[in-house]
Amino acid sequence: MEFAKLVVDPIVSKVFELLVNPVVRQIKYVFNYSANIHNLEEEVEKLSHAKQRVEHDVKMARRNPLEQIEPDVQQWLAKVDSVAEDADKILLQHKDGGKRRCFMGLCPNLIRHHQISRKASKEIPIIVGAREGGNFPRVSYRAPPQGIGAVKECEAFESRTSVVDEILNALKDTDVNLIGVYGMGGVGKTTLVKHIATLVSELGIFKLVVIATVTHSVVLTSVQQEIAEWLDFKLGAESIAVRAARLSERIKKEEKILIILDDIWAAIKLDEIGIPYGTDHNGSKILMTSRNRSVLSEMGVQRDFRLEVLEHQEAWSLFEKKVGDLKDSNLPTYSCGNSKEMCRLAHFNYSSSDCVEK
Repeated sequence: MEFAKLVVDPIVSKVFELLVNPVVRQIKYVFNYSANIHNLEEEVEKLSHAKQRVEHDVKMARRNPLEQIEPDVQQWLAKVDSVAEDADKILLQHKDGGKRRCFMGLCPNLIRHHQISRKASKEIPIIVGAREGGNFPRVSYRAPPQGIGAVKECEAFESRTSVVDEILNALKDTDVNLIGVYGMGGVGKTTLVKHIATLVSELGIFKLVVIATVTHSVVLTSVQQEIAEWLDFKLGAESIAVRAARLSERIKKEEKILIILDDIWAAIKLDEIGIPYGTDHNGSKILMTSRNRSVLSEMGVQRDFRLEVLEHQEAWSLFEKKVGDLKDSNLPTYSCGNSKEMCRLAHFNYSSSDCVEK
């Protein structure tokens, strides 16, 4: 008997659990009808308030043309609309059918109450989850300035195309972080690196490209500020060292970033600006331009490229494109056979002895 009891009791208990508990749970839907409807109404109201707060932030962000709404915010707003619509249908069923009574109006319609209460009970956690998903630290981000853009002046000349290809290969090289471009003043270094900036963005080599002009009278705070503005980052300090530390931390948050330092006249220390590179941040690469190769060497570039003047025919083609057909032109020419403007465009090394005006 004792053995039989030990075997039967667990079986009976399990059968009771499987058969009775579901019945009790269904009965509870009827008894908790009013509570479930009330809780659903409260959660719908809370969700509506949360949506309004996010919509206010979105509205404020859209007043600034540089601000872009985060994709997950837009998805959340769409989800909230869908969830709220489902909840409204349940509440509408409550208003239309939940109050219907049976037995000549003497008692409520228990079947209808059960159906609506069950739907309301299952909808409440969905609404709560949607509301909690709307706690965004911010609803928008500021897109980087598009100032670099495409450079129309960078013509597809053979002498330029080869240099561009070599620089792109260097930028793709995981072992190269510092790259330099040098050449005489006015040869087109700035135009070239801006063209590079456009290409690496289009090709997806870098997720972000920033550019800062150094010049001969370098002011570190100005260089720091220019880079920070590209990153939509406020340095909020006067000390160069503190600004450098903050800028470095901000740059390290970018997975792949190309920093272009244009027109460097004398060697500068990147860490004093706040530009991490190499093992300090493998995602950063720096492309620099200078008139002097020695300046780039002093800064430790791993690859450098000389930008020569345009070939004769390239310069002439570019000049004709800028000013039109010159066959009947009366422009003064030099003994070399070219106009003064042509010589300046091509940066020919003319002098009073070997190239004089006719």
